[in-house]
Amino acid sequence: MPSYCHYTFAGLAACALTFSGCAAGDGRCAKPVGAYLGSYGVVAGTCTRIVGRPLMFAKDDPVETSETVTPPTGPIRTTLNRVGCTIELKQEITDMGATATLQGELSVSDNSLSGMLYYSELLPDGKTERCRGQVDALYELQDGVPIGAAAQAALASP
Repeated sequence: MPSYCHYTFAGLAACALTFSGCAAGDGRCAKPVGAYLGSYGVVAGTCTRIVGRPLMFAKDDPVETSETVTPPTGPIRTTLNRVGCTIELKQEITDMGATATLQGELSVSDNSLSGMLYYSELLPDGKTERCRGQVDALYELQDGVPIGAAAQAALASP
């Protein structure tokens, strides 16, 4: 039988979603369109540098998108899923044999995406972990960034 605390928590959660102005699926958040370049600050963990790549959003992208691009350094697989004012992100980056994973949730605002992401990096053997940590990420809309194979290759080089 559910306790009084259970009902209180459920009521508070419903109230928070009602008054937050950004409940999942309410459609009030701007849809990101364009190229968003990320900057990262390490919050916790053993990583000293974060390997991330731009996030690209087209005007006609569905709610859930998955894209793989292959610059000379290795493939970049990005999966994005919009849920209300949140974008779930998973990005797997192969860079000169090493593999990095950046994943978590980003909040949508006018011209930026921000949130705490989890990062891990494996050495080229694919088994040995180089580092892992939590990062504070900010992706900002970049004007005039071309979206194409040459641009992807240029942006992919560190």
